[in-house]
Amino acid sequence: MRCFRPLAAFALVASTLLTVSHVNAQAPNASTSLDRTVLASTAPLSDAQKTAIQTFATAEIETIGTSSDQGDLDAARRTLTDPPRDPAATAIFRRGYSTVLTPLLVPVAAGTDLRRSILAMQVLRFLRSNEALDALLNRAAAATEKDATRRIVASGLATDLALDADLSPMQTEAIARRFTICALAETDAFALQQQLEGFSALLKRAQLTPDTAKNVRKAEFEAIASLAVSIAQTKGADARVGSVYRALISVRNQWVEMPTAEKTIAAPQLARGLVELLKASDKQWTDGHANPQASAAYIGMCNSAEVLLRIVDRSMRPNAPRTSEDRVLTKTWESSDKAAFTAEVKRWSDAVSAYK
Repeated sequence: MRCFRPLAAFALVASTLLTVSHVNAQAPNASTSLDRTVLASTAPLSDAQKTAIQTFATAEIETIGTSSDQGDLDAARRTLTDPPRDPAATAIFRRGYSTVLTPLLVPVAAGTDLRRSILAMQVLRFLRSNEALDALLNRAAAATEKDATRRIVASGLATDLALDADLSPMQTEAIARRFTICALAETDAFALQQQLEGFSALLKRAQLTPDTAKNVRKAEFEAIASLAVSIAQTKGADARVGSVYRALISVRNQWVEMPTAEKTIAAPQLARGLVELLKASDKQWTDGHANPQASAAYIGMCNSAEVLLRIVDRSMRPNAPRTSEDRVLTKTWESSDKAAFTAEVKRWSDAVSAYK
């Protein structure tokens, strides 16, 4: 059984993100640590300008890597995050700044000291580059980062950065695929929750093209469908249910705004994933009812899945007869009516199996 463990790790990532939000709120009106002409560059940075950035950054990164004074550590982080957040900073400067800093920060982020790693990752979050986001996703991936707490923090920061990174449409779609890869390999429910929220962050990006939005949603729905199959193969209660439940809330909101043609293509895959989640709930009935936290996750997931299935079914079978009763799965789970729950899962399974 996957453990529905206490919220200590989630509290850490929440604290980390609150710290980053506070840093963001404290963004300076101007940075005095680098020459103003460097920040305002409208042409690719010269070697001399890159050298100036490296000289500026090296001492601060060394402080993050070696100091034991929390005040000095926080000051170093602020010094490094000020320039790319400066209102005068151009995209060209941010690109050059990230090119210099990312290779210096990656070893610290991957180091054994969690506090220093988090500070380095917080700086990466504000570089706003594809390379910085890639570095965070390397720390968010179970294949390259074995520490679950670090994956939680990295996933949260990557999701935060996904909203405002300087990404092309092609890079945005590639990052969506990276979130999918991370999510499918993730064993920690809190890290998974952050990774699935990455899709929502990408979809909230300014000036997102319709084609890019469609491809991000495609990656998201594929991730949910694959996770559903994986969860259905688990014998006991699976903590990932809570993470998927929160993702389904976002999907439900997205569905309202999706073009009809996209809905038609996406509906069968999404519906089959939802049915797999319901089958998992039926299979994991006993363990799912074993404690209030697990049961609440299953209730929420069943409710969201049922609402989505009703919406999807209307587009796939517009003339099919409808049941007037809603929240059947939620009510039967709450009342521990296993027979009625199983019957409703079968009803939806049969309906979805007819989708073309």
